[in-house]
Amino acid sequence: LPLHELRSQIGYVPQKALTYAEDGLTRIVKKRMADGSYIDIPVEVGLRSGSDIQIISDQLKEGDEVKLTKVTSMMGNNGALSLLLSLLS
Repeated sequence: LPLHELRSQIGYVPQKALTYAEDGLTRIVKKRMADGSYIDIPVEVGLRSGSDIQIISDQLKEGDEVKLTKVTSMMGNNGALSLLLSLLS
């Protein structure tokens, strides 16, 4: 792909947004749909920057919401948060 096309497919998400598909091999993020449901989006993983990780996907765009999963603590706190996907410009 030309650099300008590839650049539009690269974004950063918190590492907590990444998980694995049922096959245990494919990295995914869960994208929030207009009806509030989530779908699995396969992504390629790139560089890390602090607690964020670079992802490449032609199925995500700036402004998309992805699900974050919280690490379960000893107190039993778990849940999910939403975050807007931020793409490089």
